[in-house]
Amino acid sequence: MDTSLNYLLEKEDSSNFYDDLDDFSKVNSNLRITYIGRDGRVLYDSSEDYRKMDNHANRTEFMEAMAKGKSSNIRNSDTIGSRLYYISQKGNNILRISSEISIFKNLIIYHVLTVFLIGVIVIIVLHIFTGIFVDRIINPIKNISDNPYDISDEFIDGSYDEIQPYLIEIKRITEELENENMKLKNWNQKISEITENIKEGMLLIDEDFNINLINPSILKIFGKNKAIRSLNDLTNDKALIIKIKEALILDEEVNFDININNTDFRVYIDPIYNNDKKNLFIIFVDNTENKRGEELRREFTANVSHELKSPLTSINGYAELISSGLANEKDIKEFAKIINKEGLRLLDTIDDLLKLSKLDEGSESIEFTEINLEEVFRSISNKFLPKIIERNLLVTFDIDDIRICTNESLFIDLCTNIFENAIKYNKDNGKIKVIAKRNEDGRAYISIKDTGIGIKEENIDRIFERFYIVDKARTSSLKSTGLGLSIVKHIAQNLGYTIDVKSVYKEGTEFIIRINE
Repeated sequence: MDTSLNYLLEKEDSSNFYDDLDDFSKVNSNLRITYIGRDGRVLYDSSEDYRKMDNHANRTEFMEAMAKGKSSNIRNSDTIGSRLYYISQKGNNILRISSEISIFKNLIIYHVLTVFLIGVIVIIVLHIFTGIFVDRIINPIKNISDNPYDISDEFIDGSYDEIQPYLIEIKRITEELENENMKLKNWNQKISEITENIKEGMLLIDEDFNINLINPSILKIFGKNKAIRSLNDLTNDKALIIKIKEALILDEEVNFDININNTDFRVYIDPIYNNDKKNLFIIFVDNTENKRGEELRREFTANVSHELKSPLTSINGYAELISSGLANEKDIKEFAKIINKEGLRLLDTIDDLLKLSKLDEGSESIEFTEINLEEVFRSISNKFLPKIIERNLLVTFDIDDIRICTNESLFIDLCTNIFENAIKYNKDNGKIKVIAKRNEDGRAYISIKDTGIGIKEENIDRIFERFYIVDKARTSSLKSTGLGLSIVKHIAQNLGYTIDVKSVYKEGTEFIIRINE
């Protein structure tokens, strides 16, 4: 709903704002849209006749939005008599979006069921794995203990002829068992080596929380560097201990997510028995990348939808005005320019997305050829010469006579994106300096440095994310898909290059491309 509010408020100054509200309401019928004047008078409502609605100046969400800029709360609607979740934000006036609580309950139930089904599948797989694991370890040991014979050849020769065949058979069996026992020891040694080196934390405890098995990864996870004999010596995390007790009491597998020392883990607890004694086998799996991946996927989907929908909405709006015959000839020309501009923006976005898709899949054939770095950058600079002159930028080159073997198309795309950003985000009358040298070890590197707006330190790690924009206020006036640096990152990975970024906020940024030939 926050995204919807921001999207609609961006259109508040448009002459077609109320039409935009109607269009949005038709697509999102489960949401109620209310537009309220600063005096509390209702100017628009997607569900009721706004002309018959009471003044909203005394509504909680209206007063909080007027005071704080934004508000959210849950209450019974005086207009429709249902319990709703409200979120409001101040623009020129107050825009409010509300939805029935039952919708959120349904979403929660859906996600809970999904997590439950995934948990059941994981439990079944884990149960099969532990069953196989236990059989491979316990059964051979049990067979050896059930046949404790040690019969020498002298004993067989000195025995009665009638029982010699039986003793020979027993000896053969014991020798086979000894061989199996040796194999089992070797297998146990391999298991031990595996548990010592795997990154997942493994823990085996009894009902009294005594530790029977622990691997080094567990010590790293909990920040311990000494031998631990009890779970209480390892951690006092209440949430973890409660889950362990739950598995002991219910005598069933328990899986859950937990954060330990600022790292997200997925924990699997499985009860196992040894001579009627209950133990718990616990595995800690680092889930940080999965959670981060889920967040990035959600952000990417939302950003793609927004980046494609915005120009399409604009194109459709102006095309509708032209087709309706309401626009005069002068307006039609202006609308056509806007439609063309938005269409080009849409094509640029789609082109960048396709380029990223090819780089992700590795479907683009990479053929290498020899190129001259100075020729490449002179060509790139000439391409942007009108913009350089318009901004009165001073571009200087300190490029040695360096030739490298690379994919020319990908390399030019990489350098062009960085050079174009140095122009876009520079200050008028600013400077751009391009340096290309070789290090003492003979490896070439390229530095593209500008005197632009710079990047805050906390944002540097995110600039290569798709659609991530550091300065949205400034970027809104520039032609940008938000994908340029993401393309740079993927090209560098495909070519085996590394890229370092140095930046001082409001002073400038330097991109350093290190070329591995």
